[in-house]
Amino acid sequence: MNTAGKTIIFFLVTPMLIALTNTVAFAAAVPISVAIPSSTPPYVIQKNQTGIVLNILKKALKSSGYTAKITVLPKARVLREFKNKRYTAAFGLPKLNFQYPVFFSEPIMKIQYIAISLKSKKLLIDKVSQLTNKRVTAVQSAATFLGSSYKAMTLINPNYDEITSQKKQLSLLIKDRTDIIIMEQRTLLYVVNLLQLDNKVKPKFNIHPIFGPSNSYFTFHNSQVRDAFNQGLKALKKSPEFQKIINFYFDT
Repeated sequence: MNTAGKTIIFFLVTPMLIALTNTVAFAAAVPISVAIPSSTPPYVIQKNQTGIVLNILKKALKSSGYTAKITVLPKARVLREFKNKRYTAAFGLPKLNFQYPVFFSEPIMKIQYIAISLKSKKLLIDKVSQLTNKRVTAVQSAATFLGSSYKAMTLINPNYDEITSQKKQLSLLIKDRTDIIIMEQRTLLYVVNLLQLDNKVKPKFNIHPIFGPSNSYFTFHNSQVRDAFNQGLKALKKSPEFQKIINFYFDT
């Protein structure tokens, strides 16, 4: 066969090979079930299954051969459903002693829970025990992940409550229906922006950093899936896209 003939065959075969490669890559995307705690904007925004954590998960898995099938659950149910192995992965679980091997991802990002009061109250709060005689309204399940001292405080404080809505938390504080609210610092910023609080309201808050920062993780039942996620996460963190995902919820 002459050179011209070979060239024709090359151009005929190449599109077929490309199509075949794409088909194989598509078929290799294995869905994994992921349990995600609700009511944690901007990390998880349930309405359209978006948010910082969900977008990081999707991006990190995109090139790993897996795709996430996400179920958003109340925080209290995530650990129970994961323990019962109804989901391959979950977000936001404490590093407990499980009865069987589980596999934690590399840290996603640092998160920082804070106590917030009104400046007009002039509260001096620099340790958890000082919350005991205050009206405290915290995020759902805070007693399970903010440490033993915090848990002890919740057991003896008759005015302690946990609610799912961060917007309601802020509203209760502004209306002086609670003394202290407990939420994550990016969540506070997000909700303040969402509610479009004017400059007369924003300076009224006092921030009490009585909790240390902590890392957030995904937890997996399968080490192979965990390793694939870690690989995608590492690549994502090295790219500008990672910070763009975070900034999006504060720049818009």
